[in-house]
Amino acid sequence: MELNWSRVGRCGAVVGMLGVVLAGASPAGATPDDWWFGKSRVMIRGAGASESPSGNHGLGVYARNNGDHPEDAWGQFRFGENADSDHGDAGEVHCLTRDGAGLMQVSGRIFGSGGRNDAGQDFAATIDTESKPQRFSGVRLGAPGTIAPCSGGTADFHPVTRGGYESSPRDGK
Repeated sequence: MELNWSRVGRCGAVVGMLGVVLAGASPAGATPDDWWFGKSRVMIRGAGASESPSGNHGLGVYARNNGDHPEDAWGQFRFGENADSDHGDAGEVHCLTRDGAGLMQVSGRIFGSGGRNDAGQDFAATIDTESKPQRFSGVRLGAPGTIAPCSGGTADFHPVTRGGYESSPRDGK
């Protein structure tokens, strides 16, 4: 058996990216509004992995919005799917909202991609922090300017089987 170092490197990058996100824990006793972000109107942090018959997925996000507009958000986003497909994306969050049902919509631009060339594309995802278990949507990708800010991900949701998310209260206080 001959090792393909390019494939090993890409697999390592995806696993490493998700590992950093999944292992990155907040300080003990930190509440959603007192850790790295300070006081936020809308905030989400954490990472979830989903292992199911439909595939293995991971989504990590650390983002906040403390302005008057959802587009005032900033933060980081990581997504990986099926380690065998050697795919993972990293992006910058530009929009973050929470709807009345507690669903968090996050969107922005991919700046790094492993396994396929998604860099420069817009992304959108939805995270349900209120459900038991928590869940996250598939990530919607599109050319720059084709995905409306904070419009959410695909209709398919993945249950979180490892990890989880913390978020600011619904009323933002």
